[in-house]
Amino acid sequence: LKLGTFKTALISQILEFGVSVILSDVDNIILRDPRPIFARFPEASILSTADLLSATRTDGRLELVKPNELMLNVGLMLLRASSIELVREWAQHMVAHPTHWDQAIFDTMAKRRAPHPMPPTRGGQLWACYGGKLLCGVLPVSTFCSGQVMNAEGL
Repeated sequence: LKLGTFKTALISQILEFGVSVILSDVDNIILRDPRPIFARFPEASILSTADLLSATRTDGRLELVKPNELMLNVGLMLLRASSIELVREWAQHMVAHPTHWDQAIFDTMAKRRAPHPMPPTRGGQLWACYGGKLLCGVLPVSTFCSGQVMNAEGL
């Protein structure tokens, strides 16, 4: 099995227990404990990094983003139990298509449009994702730097 297939299946199995999953790739730069920011957004089903080359904020709040103008990065993310339906679909897709890039598939599924889009909440920090079924947010680049951003910026 490809790593993306194994990873998505494992996340799905863990979420079935009703617990949250914090996922981190080895090439992330985490400058502080992410749990306090996760705790500030209990209504968010998914908080993840994104491939942003510059921060929209430097005060520790979630990034102000237009979801269709970025790629969500699965290198560091919080998936709460409420995201199980998306994660099951993601895992099933990866089993059926093990050569697909798991990050691109997640990004496409998460940004699936709702029939009646909801406006962003929490001052634009959270937005409706997965067809309007969930709330998502992008972790601050100033605190959580993905491997892609690190490599692009030459850090």
